[in-house]
Amino acid sequence: FSHLGDGVSISDQCNVQYSVLGDGATVARMGMLQSCVLYAGANSGHYGLQLCVVGRDTFVGGECILGDFKPGSTIKVLQDGELIDTGTNTLGCAVGHDCAIMMRATFYAGREIPNGVTIIGPPGDVVAKIPTDLPTDEPLMAVGGILQPYSEFTRAAAARFSADAARQEAADTHAEDETVAAAEDETVAEAEDETVAEAEDETVADADDQTFAAPENAASGEAASVTQDGAPASETTVVEADEAAAEAT
Repeated sequence: FSHLGDGVSISDQCNVQYSVLGDGATVARMGMLQSCVLYAGANSGHYGLQLCVVGRDTFVGGECILGDFKPGSTIKVLQDGELIDTGTNTLGCAVGHDCAIMMRATFYAGREIPNGVTIIGPPGDVVAKIPTDLPTDEPLMAVGGILQPYSEFTRAAAARFSADAARQEAADTHAEDETVAAAEDETVAEAEDETVAEAEDETVADADDQTFAAPENAASGEAASVTQDGAPASETTVVEADEAAAEAT
């Protein structure tokens, strides 16, 4: 069920369901509208519009894409400068009045297109310049808006691929060099740490030897001071006293 205004034109092989079309609206051949609103004078050449609003005297081309579905999450729309969650993942676009949407222009679901704008798709896909010396024995394609032989495109693509591969290889080599350098620095640091540790251990050992040798030397000095000719000091004193007494006699 749909509501059609006065002077609405629906071409052959179209499918219009659950939609409202204002006076003088047009649906081009093989077009499909489902749950849409077309204002008066709107022209839809689209192959399939769902849950969309098309403004007054606005044209939507056949190969444009007005998204109406967002997988995995709900659609948010802009209202009074704030994003409002619609609570649904199924919602089309709203195209303003006096607009022209054409040449594969593509929009995410739930987008609002302002009044009076003209929007086209990627210019690189549009033939804007046609040289006069094009070959007739091979396919042609648009690259950057310029029609050129397909062989030139493949050569340019191969050159870009080779350049990208070379850059990637250089980046990988640089990363490997940095990894090797980091490993070498780490090895040197570990060796330096081991050398410092060994030197510290040797210094501590020398200090310990000197500490233990000092008491031994002191003890040896004291023993020498109380011993003469291998006899204890007390025995030496007794002998000297006897010899003095004998001389006096």
